[in-house]
Amino acid sequence: MHVLPTFGLGKLGYLLSVPALRSLARRLHPDVVHAQYVTSYGFLAAAATARLAPLVVTALGYRRADQPASSLASRIGLPRVRCARPTA
Repeated sequence: MHVLPTFGLGKLGYLLSVPALRSLARRLHPDVVHAQYVTSYGFLAAAATARLAPLVVTALGYRRADQPASSLASRIGLPRVRCARPTA
């Protein structure tokens, strides 16, 4: 298990942890990256592991229609998703 630094800054802390997650992904060489929740961990995984491994997202309670098409998560995270697994 690896704990990423979020510096107690909430959502901003997640953005600041992208370099640490990218460094971890380069060291681990994952075959696939799995994230839960599209607009938080899915976005973080997409930003940090671009071109390093395929991304799978479990969309817990997520409906694409609920998110604006112009949202940052939709534009950056979702195009990289190889498999979305809705659970709601």
